[in-house]
Amino acid sequence: MMNPDYAKIGIQYIKNNSNTDLFSIRKTQLSSLIKELYHQIRQREQIKECNLYNINKDTCKIDTEIMGQEQFSYDNTNALKLQNKLIDLEKEKRDQLSQFFKDTMSLQKSLIYTIADYQKIKQKEQMM
Repeated sequence: MMNPDYAKIGIQYIKNNSNTDLFSIRKTQLSSLIKELYHQIRQREQIKECNLYNINKDTCKIDTEIMGQEQFSYDNTNALKLQNKLIDLEKEKRDQLSQFFKDTMSLQKSLIYTIADYQKIKQKEQMM
């Protein structure tokens, strides 16, 4: 027959190891989530940069067209159309920046909370 003290020690060993395993699994999950959130933020930043580059390129092209005209006059409908395009491009640029801010704020908030959770799990694991 088994000594009851050994059984208690065995149960405690299983509990400690299962907690350690749970902490390890949770840390792995949180670590993966941190990497994914960071990747999503970087990806959105790259998309924003690409879009801003294209807007700036279009702006330069229109500026060149305006400069190429003999003389700018407000009677010139083509020049006015080009000026309106410039205004639209500047608005699009502001919209891109605003949308990037909105997209990444929720991701950054999630990232901060996930990092905090990861640190808590790590501290609990070290205390065991």
